[in-house]
Amino acid sequence: MVFTLTDIPRAMRQEGWPIGAAVMERWFAGAARIMPNAEKEGRLPQRDVETRLVTLGWCRRFARFTAAENELIGTWSSAARLNAARANLADKVRAWRQRAGAAGAFRFGDLAAGPARADQTCQLNFQRIESALFGDVDDFYAAIGRGSVKIAVAGDVVPLPNGRLRLTIDEVGTYLRDTYDFNGDQMLGSWGPTGLSRAAVFAPDIPVVRETGKDGGNGVFARRYWSVGNESFRDWRSHYGRGGDFTIYSGIGRRRLLRPVIMEFAA
Repeated sequence: MVFTLTDIPRAMRQEGWPIGAAVMERWFAGAARIMPNAEKEGRLPQRDVETRLVTLGWCRRFARFTAAENELIGTWSSAARLNAARANLADKVRAWRQRAGAAGAFRFGDLAAGPARADQTCQLNFQRIESALFGDVDDFYAAIGRGSVKIAVAGDVVPLPNGRLRLTIDEVGTYLRDTYDFNGDQMLGSWGPTGLSRAAVFAPDIPVVRETGKDGGNGVFARRYWSVGNESFRDWRSHYGRGGDFTIYSGIGRRRLLRPVIMEFAA
């Protein structure tokens, strides 16, 4: 049997990683698209968003996600983190006020609008999720890799007599954001029909083009594992004209604050 790049989702299912397989199959099925770095970094709106395959409940099955989420929930309102995020949040509050055309008090943030909108309009802070590349790999590693858990906020804004705006944050929401792209150089492990190998560190590069014949000239029948990296997927996209980068969001886990957090900004 010839094993090539598009067989990796089947190998993921052999490992018991259905979400990782489904996410990769979505990329293979999409029209060829390279995500700009500005979009990857959140400085541009996402052009292709996936919100169905990765749920917040699924993310919370994995200890490194819950560790990052708990760290973020426990520290987002510290003085150091609020000060670091103040200027960016102030810009979002002023932009929201302008869009709403509000001269008086108004409500900032809409966590019910979904994670993609919240990420652009009322996101406050984030926490990196540890990679499992050097630990126990699992379905989260296959689907997400590192990723980030982010926090968005909502609350009432009141104009003050001194010309400033007071935001009383009374609700927060956490969610996962990750970009599924193959920009840059990154090794993704050694893969074969039975899944991922940690031992095959000197495996040859995986075939990208499926060829017919005894071994396609690549010896692919005789080997069990092949090295896979970001470049493998870029080569596949160049050859087949498919393979579209996209952004993954989970749903938002909302919670009301027992003690609202108050911030003030210039109007």
